[in-house]
Amino acid sequence: MSRSHNSLSLLLASGAALSAAVLLTGCGAIANEFANTYAITYEVTLSGPDTSELAEYSFEGKESRVADAEIVQSGGKGVPSLKTTKGVWTHETMIQSTKKASISATPLPGTIAHCRILIDGKKEIASVEGKPGEAVTCEAVTPDFPKKS
Repeated sequence: MSRSHNSLSLLLASGAALSAAVLLTGCGAIANEFANTYAITYEVTLSGPDTSELAEYSFEGKESRVADAEIVQSGGKGVPSLKTTKGVWTHETMIQSTKKASISATPLPGTIAHCRILIDGKKEIASVEGKPGEAVTCEAVTPDFPKKS
């Protein structure tokens, strides 16, 4: 075999491997895009002496169908504000079916936090009321989507 033939074979093999890697990586994004995903609303309602904001929070979710789920914590760059509207803090996110949805929130001292997780802004799948000044956590696994007949 000639040297140029070996070089061409190596170049073609490398190109095929690169193409396969790009396609396989892209398949993960395609799978995420078509995965059964719920619109999740995290809600924290405050009652007590200071309902203007949360001391801190964290939640699990993703901002688009193709994004991977992540844990978002207050104080990070580009995360939702700690401020409430009339004592209620909400955030919309997405969670795939049969995956964990989770919100933890800490109110200011003396204030009580009540958290809820809602599917499509309506169906409650978790609800917990905390004690004054203490963190509250709501967790639930989202239901599987109904099977199509």
